Parts: sequence; structure tokens; C-alpha cells
Amino acid sequence: MTEIQKKKIYKDQANFRAYGQKHIYCERCGDLGQETHHIIFKGMGGANRDDRDSNLLRVCRPCHNYFHGSNSRKAREEAFRIKEGY
Repeated sequence: MTEIQKKKIYKDQANFRAYGQKHIYCERCGDLGQETHHIIFKGMGGANRDDRDSNLLRVCRPCHNYFHGSNSRKAREEAFRIKEGY
């Protein structure tokens, strides 16, 4: 890994943490947000999206389970609609 890549990863991780601190409530249901969710999962390339705000969603535990549930394609579409509303 080159120096530039290491700096990029650190910056992305910092943005991931900062997003969670900026968004206190679940962006789906309004309850207290406990976790930050990658809309496009890391295993599907989400980690390569630079942890941009457009790929992150602050959610509570039940909503996070929903996004990782059996109908994740429908949930991902809903997550993008949530982001478009901002």
C-alpha cells in the first residue's frame, strides 16, 4: 500500500466517524441512531466509495438489521430515496 492510499483510508475512516457524530437520529425512523450503515455494502464496493456521505446512513439497530435483511435490494433502494430527501 502506498502512502497516498494510507492517507486516503485514514481520511475515509475519519469521515465515517464524523458522519455518526453529525447525525444523531436514525435517518429512517427517527429513533436514536446507534450505527452508521454503508448503503452499498463494503463487500459490494461500498468501502471503495470513500465513505462519502452519499453512501452512509445513520440508523438504529432495528433499521440496520432491516437494511441487512433478506430483502436488502429493496432496502438499498429505500436508503437511496432517504438520501435524495436531504
